[in-house]
Amino acid sequence: MSEDPRADQFIEDIRQALIQVWDPKGIVKKPDLHDEYDDYLEIILDNFEDAASEDRLAELLLAIEQEEFKKQRGDQASKKAAQKIWQAFERFIA
Repeated sequence: MSEDPRADQFIEDIRQALIQVWDPKGIVKKPDLHDEYDDYLEIILDNFEDAASEDRLAELLLAIEQEEFKKQRGDQASKKAAQKIWQAFERFIA
């Protein structure tokens, strides 16, 4: 946890978007596995340093899903999760 509660909330919002919306491993109903996507938080946060956009986040999530999890579910979950993450980012910077 950081000293900035807004930053902590932003990270938690990203985490929840990954679990509740993206979820390529199907862990949403398994609370003991809710840290499963935490390794991707830093990758997502780094993306905001490199001219991030909602579309770019969706592409990143889709690439992770395909490369790491060998999933071919289409891009809808990635797009919806990217939208949630982008909304969290806009709240964070407001």
